[in-house]
Amino acid sequence: MNNMLKLSNIEDAKKLVLGASFLATGGGGNPNQGLKMLSKALDHGPIEIIDVEDLPENTIIGVPYFVGSVSSKEKDFSEDIIIETVNTLESIVGKKISALAASEIGGGNTPIVFYIASRLGVPVIDGDFIGRAAPELDQSTANVMGYPLYPSVISTNDGDLVIVKKYANTSHYEHIARQISVAGDNSAFVIDTPLSSIETKKSIVRKTISLSIKIGEKIYEAKNKKLDPIDEVVKLTNGFKILRGEITDYHLEEKEGFLIGEVTVKGQFKNKEIIAKSWIKNEHILLKVNDKPAVFPPDLIIFARDDGTPLLNYEIEKGIVVNIVSIRAPEIWRTKKGLEIFGPRHFGFDYDYIPVEELINHF
Repeated sequence: MNNMLKLSNIEDAKKLVLGASFLATGGGGNPNQGLKMLSKALDHGPIEIIDVEDLPENTIIGVPYFVGSVSSKEKDFSEDIIIETVNTLESIVGKKISALAASEIGGGNTPIVFYIASRLGVPVIDGDFIGRAAPELDQSTANVMGYPLYPSVISTNDGDLVIVKKYANTSHYEHIARQISVAGDNSAFVIDTPLSSIETKKSIVRKTISLSIKIGEKIYEAKNKKLDPIDEVVKLTNGFKILRGEITDYHLEEKEGFLIGEVTVKGQFKNKEIIAKSWIKNEHILLKVNDKPAVFPPDLIIFARDDGTPLLNYEIEKGIVVNIVSIRAPEIWRTKKGLEIFGPRHFGFDYDYIPVEELINHF
C-alpha cells in the first residue's frame, strides 16, 4: 500500500481549497462554500486520501459535484438532499459506494467530495476526472476512455430528484443536467460515474488532490518567506507566467446555464503594450495575446493576484491587477479523443490545437 494522506485539520483544508481554486481556471465552485464544507467534514474526524492503486477489487466509486453557472456562488445546498441523492445512486447500482473521487479540481467541487466522504465514512481518491475545472459534463476523462457516466442522480435545492438511467450521448446528458440546474436557480447536485476500480485506475487523472495541497502550501510559504507566490507555483507546476497586467474591460452574461464572455487585460513587456483577451465559458478556455493565440484548451489559463490568490471569474472587475499563468493539461486531454471533447474546435474556434509550451515560444 502506498503512503496514505489524510486531511486532518483546518490548515490542511485551507491549503487544499487555495490550491484547488488555483487549478480551477476561474471556475470550480465557490472556495468559501468549499471551506465551510471541509470544516463540517472535519468535525467527523480526519478524511483519508488514498492512491488509486490502493482501491480494492470489486469497488464501486462515485463522483459527486455541483453543476450550473459559476454565478450560483452564494447559494448553500441542503445537506439532506445531497445525502438522499447519493443514497439513491447506491440503491440503483445495488452496491455501496466505497470511495469517492472529484469530478474536477476546484474550490467548491473538490471539497464537496470530502464532505460526502466524511458522511459515508469512505476515503477520497487522490485524483479527479479532469485535472482542472471545465464547463461541460462530457469533459471527463472517463468519457475519453469510453466509460459511461450513467446511471446518474441529479437533484435541486427545491427537492427535485431526477434519475438518469441512460443517455444517448454525453451532449444529451450535458443538456439534461444543465436544464435541471437552470430550474434549480442555476445550481444542481449530481452524483454519477459509478466506475469499477479497474475503470477508475485507467481513467482518473492522478495525484491532483495532493498537488492542490502542495500548491496551497507553496503560496502560504512564499508569503511567509517574502518570495513571489506566482513564481513559486509556476516552478512547482512547470508552468508559464504569460504576463502581469490590469483588467481593463470585460463582458460576461448568463447564457443557457453558463457564464460566458470575455475579459481584457493590458500589460507591459519591454516597454511595449500587451493586450490579452481570455474567452470564458464558466472557466477560462482560450487566451489570445495581441490577437494571436497564446493558450488553447485544454491547457490551463489562470488569473491570480500578486499574493497568489486565484481570481475566480465571478469576481472579475475592472482595475484588478492579475498575473496570467498557464499550465500544461494532463496528457489524456492531448489525445485525439481528448481534443475532440476539450480542444479549440469543440468550443467553436477554427484552430488546430498547439500545446502551450510550443505556443509560448512565439511570445
